[in-house]
Amino acid sequence: MQLNQKPTVKILADANREGSNKKRKEIKKKNDVEKSILEIKEIRKEMEDVKKEIYYLEIELENRKNALEDKKETIRDIENSVRNYGEKLRSKYPTKKTFYFKNGKLRFGKRQRKWDYPDEERFVKTCEDSGLTDVIQNRKRVHKTKFKNIVEVKDDGRVINPETKEIIKGVKTKKRSDYFRIYSK
Repeated sequence: MQLNQKPTVKILADANREGSNKKRKEIKKKNDVEKSILEIKEIRKEMEDVKKEIYYLEIELENRKNALEDKKETIRDIENSVRNYGEKLRSKYPTKKTFYFKNGKLRFGKRQRKWDYPDEERFVKTCEDSGLTDVIQNRKRVHKTKFKNIVEVKDDGRVINPETKEIIKGVKTKKRSDYFRIYSK
């Protein structure tokens, strides 16, 4: 059997299945024994054929999985090449965020900073001490959305109370890289 050819799985005939459920006639003659042995031999042959087909199907499935992984790797390589080319275009035209091509477009965009709150208690205490009491919730937690709207973030990731110019301890921000997407038509 060729690997590209789709194998057909043989299913035992309904008559054979029904026959196994019915009571068999008693074997009275030598001829009946020979027929029964021949029937067993045929069923075993069919079972062996099904096992072989399952084996070839498993090989075909494994080959297809490997081909799929190879294609995924190829896509990653192509995307990296396109990204590198897009980065060159972006450095040449820094104000442009989208580059259009015949078969699609490349788009760059900004992402928001990542906020880390490693020490929640220290963070709440610092907010209380610096006068940011309106961002603290009843359970001694900071309402983070309100907090982000009030404070200033420096380029080095420090967070500062704009009124007192005091550094808020217990919170840091990280600048994240821009996102990059490939859109195809």
